Amino acid sequence: MKKLMVLIGLLLVPSAWASDAVLPMAENFRVDARQAHHQRVALLVFFSAKSCQYCETMRELFLTPMFASDDYSDKVIMREVQVDSGRELRDFEGKKSSHRDFALRYRVGLTPQIWFLDPSGKELVPALVGLSTPELFAGYLDAAIDAAVANMRATPP
Repeated sequence: MKKLMVLIGLLLVPSAWASDAVLPMAENFRVDARQAHHQRVALLVFFSAKSCQYCETMRELFLTPMFASDDYSDKVIMREVQVDSGRELRDFEGKKSSHRDFALRYRVGLTPQIWFLDPSGKELVPALVGLSTPELFAGYLDAAIDAAVANMRATPP
């Protein structure tokens, strides 16, 4: 019984730990792009909607724990864009925009979507759209991150 309680405790710790982390909302892609260029990492942009249950699942099961773990800080800078929000942000050129307008510029209609962008805002690898197979998604996400980083680092600084 004691071993079972320890196992349950170990399983609960990552959930509690990850719940304190918050995936950062996009505020200034120009600043993020400079950091990505300097660190030679990709920008992972999570396009979500407030009423999207799949978005919440993707955020809770994959993205927030990834962000909290710090295991990906040498690969991606993670930001969230809410497609149904008027929240202000600065785009890659430093111009004022909104989350909604930024999503429209990338033609994001369905959510959730994860895009992998270079410091100029260009797509490094195809976006991950939807969450149809959560049990396989971590593998798809890791493969896309690795490919995006490889493409990012293949070009001269």
